Amino acid sequence: MKWHDYKHLDWISVRRDDDQIYKFKEGDFKWLRLQDIEDMLLLLVQGKLSNLTVEERLAFNVSLRMFTRSIVIKRRVEDLQLGVESYQKKLNLTKPDTYRTDLRRREAYTAYSNPRGFIYQNKDKKNRLMRIDELHKFSDGTLNDVRNALDD
Repeated sequence: MKWHDYKHLDWISVRRDDDQIYKFKEGDFKWLRLQDIEDMLLLLVQGKLSNLTVEERLAFNVSLRMFTRSIVIKRRVEDLQLGVESYQKKLNLTKPDTYRTDLRRREAYTAYSNPRGFIYQNKDKKNRLMRIDELHKFSDGTLNDVRNALDD
């Protein structure tokens, strides 16, 4: 088959170490071991697939390289996701328990005792509680002022 100047291979036959011939389609790449894909690329690069025509080798090369790129992209995305998850765990980015019933009556930007923290106003002008272990989110002098106020 040929779509948009890209040829698809109908079937690929491979003889493995156990001397059995395995047939698969291009769509079956995802179920193969990565070592099999690597071996096929190596055979292709070394020119040992003499039983294939030039067009078949070109189509085989394109399909293997497209699959290899998709694997590389997939692994990079997985690594990025794992990195983000571990970063979130390191910073302990859980949804904060910011609401208490008595916060409405309290003055904003004052210390709060149980749990230890301070009261601030969010963008909706509602009083919320920031716990002491979340104070690292401030990067300016506010952090020192708040810690001093809590220690008093």
